[in-house]
Formats: sequence, structure tokens, C-alpha cells
Amino acid sequence: MPHCLYLSSAFPPIAQVGGLRAYKFARHLPAAGWRVTVLCAPVPAATADDGLLAQLPADVGVVRGWGRPEDALVDERSEAGLFDGSGATSSPLRGRLAALRRKQLPPDFLPLGRREIPRAWHGLAAAEAVIEEERPDVILASIDPEATMVAGARLSQRHGIPLVLDFRDPWATCDLRRGARWPLQRRLVDAIERGAVEQAAAVIWNTETARTAAAAHYGPELAAKFSVVRNHHDSGLIGRSVAQQPDAQGPFRLLILGRLRKYVEGAVLFRALALLRAAGVTAEQLLVEIAGTVPVESVRFATELGVGDLVKVKGSVPHAEIGEAMARADLLLALTHASMQRIPSKLYDYLATDLPVVVLADNPEIAAMTAEFAGVAQLPLDDAAGLASALATAMAKRGERFDRDVSCFDSRVATGQLSAILRQAVAHG
Repeated sequence: MPHCLYLSSAFPPIAQVGGLRAYKFARHLPAAGWRVTVLCAPVPAATADDGLLAQLPADVGVVRGWGRPEDALVDERSEAGLFDGSGATSSPLRGRLAALRRKQLPPDFLPLGRREIPRAWHGLAAAEAVIEEERPDVILASIDPEATMVAGARLSQRHGIPLVLDFRDPWATCDLRRGARWPLQRRLVDAIERGAVEQAAAVIWNTETARTAAAAHYGPELAAKFSVVRNHHDSGLIGRSVAQQPDAQGPFRLLILGRLRKYVEGAVLFRALALLRAAGVTAEQLLVEIAGTVPVESVRFATELGVGDLVKVKGSVPHAEIGEAMARADLLLALTHASMQRIPSKLYDYLATDLPVVVLADNPEIAAMTAEFAGVAQLPLDDAAGLASALATAMAKRGERFDRDVSCFDSRVATGQLSAILRQAVAHG
């Protein structure tokens, strides 16, 4: 059975969003004929077990060597300037400084991140120990963080092991961040990524648009290495979310899985809520639940519009529990940013339910991907009036359900595609 060394900084029980793609791949690679060693970050002592590690096959080993134990990743809700389900946030001064940093500093101010560089050094040492014990047949790097890409390229070059890069999000060619970088940063990012892409045997993107942008950037010779494997839904983890029905006597529940953040501050949602409030909708009729952290400035904006009582910040939900969380909702909302290269990973989980889904996005790839599915509405990114209308219609049709066959987005299908790429990389050395 071939052996894959998987570099993925975030992994359960600290995966949240970043490590879930890697986790789902690792979970299904043994069924595709692989033994996997995942090199990831240590877990903070206070982090609760989310139950996902117990669902990994025996052929998946987890080595927590990406950084020192004292550098363990912390949940994002502890960062300055974020508001969580408890209502707690940092000091007002730290909150203002965090908001200023998000708005004023260019993306990738330090291209590889001040935290990830020292973690990567420890990761390299841990990877060397894995390789010394048993040389893997291929190295797979999950990106971001981008430091995994650099570490993977270095290990590949040093030991002659084929490297496969899996971009969870584009980096050098990112249409959100590239133009905002200072010229020196742009040159550094381009040089770092190009070195890894040139070293790699294969490069994976998770949308067609991201691959197209990268192909235009790198040219046809390097683009020949590029493939697309979309994000995916693992029915074995959360099942089909129809077991529970929301309380029809309570408020209509709109659920957002995931945090609000830079580029996705939620302003359009709060403006839509203000329109509904002006039309007479009350907190007894509508409740918006955000299962993640929210920037303090977003909370402030909702309060200024007078809709703060319509919004509840729940804090992050462990992935194994999102099926239950979705089953309690009446409608699922995906907020996106202006990028044409990304499709929210939560959308694949949304589609696997029978609930109505609303997506705010200008991305035509999302429209093409969801066109065949009933009960999915895509609205322009900044269409507050359209969102208010869609919510009012859904409230009037509360309880409507839809049958959607999303087997094409199953994790086993995606992992089969990944396995084929890994085997090709091994075959070509």
C-alpha cells in the first residue's frame, strides 16, 4: 500500500474550516488504497475533542509536529476584535487596533505569516523524522497555510519525493488579495509560490476559475500540472440533515455556518434585516444564527441599523454537529466575497440538506454548479432588497423541502480524483 505524507497544519479537533478538506481526504484515502501520515499542529490543552479523530481509519497516522506544543493553534474567537457566542470580546482598544489592522494593512504583510514560519521549522524536523522512519511515496501539502507549500517543496527537493500541492484557496493569483499587496509583497509571494509550483509534480485547485487564473499566470507548461478537485460533503460524518424539524411555533431560523470576516462582514445581511424590520418583521418572527465569530465592527453595524436583536452569534459548531444545527434551521444562507475564484465550502454541506438555500454571490461558477438543484437561489452579492424579498418569501413558505441528489459532491468521489492524481505523481517520479 503506497504511503502519503500529508502536510496539513490544521486538523481535528482544531480543524474548524481550514483543516476539514484535508481531514475528509485523509479519512477516505485508505479506502482508495493509501496509507496516510498527517503532519499537523499540536492541539491546545483546553480544546474539546470534536469526535472526528475517532472516525479516522487505522491506516491514518497523525503526527502533531507542526510547531511546538506551546505554539498550539488557538480558536479564532480569541483574537482581538472578534465577538463570539458568549458575548465576550477583547478590550475596546485592542478591538479598534484589530479592526484597523484588518482594514489598513495589505494582505500578506508578512507573506508566510509570523506564526507559521517558526511552526514550519518544527514541521520540517518532524517530517524528516517521518521520512527517516519510512520514506513516503508522495508528499501532499494542504495550502493554506502557505508555509506547508514551502516545507513540502523543500522536502521534495531534498529527498526526491514527488510533491502534490492542494490549494484550498488561491494565493499568488488571488483576485481579492493580489491587487491590494504592495509591489514588494507581490514579488515575494509570486517567487515563493512559483518555486513550489515548479517543484511540484501536480497542483490541485478547488474551482475551475482558480485553475484558469493560475494557468494564465504561469503559462501552458506549468499549467499542464494543474487539476481541479472541488470541496465536498462527507455524508458519513454528518448525514443527511432531515432528522429534526424546526419548531414551527418559534421564529423562522436562518443559519449561517461560518464566521464573518474581512471581505465578508455581513453588511448586506444587516441591511436586508433592516428592510424586513421596516416592513414589520419582529424578533419573534425571525432569528438569524451565525455559527462562528463576528468582527466587532459588524456587530456595531447591526446595532446601528437596529437589527441586533434579530441576530444571535452562536460560536463555532464542531463539524460533526453541523447536521443537527442545519436540521434545526428553516433556511441556510451563504455569504461570499467578491472573489470569482472561491466557492464556500459550507455550500456543499448546505446542498446535501433538503432545506432552502440562498447564496449571495456574483460568481458564475456557483450559478452553473447549483443550476440543476431545486430550492437554491443565488442573488447578487450586494442585493439587500433581493435578500429581504427572498427571506420574506421563504418565511411565507416555511416548511418547504427539496430533494437534491448531490452524490457528485461526495467526499469519496473527490478522494477518488485525488488518489488518481497522487498515483500519477508517484508513477512519474
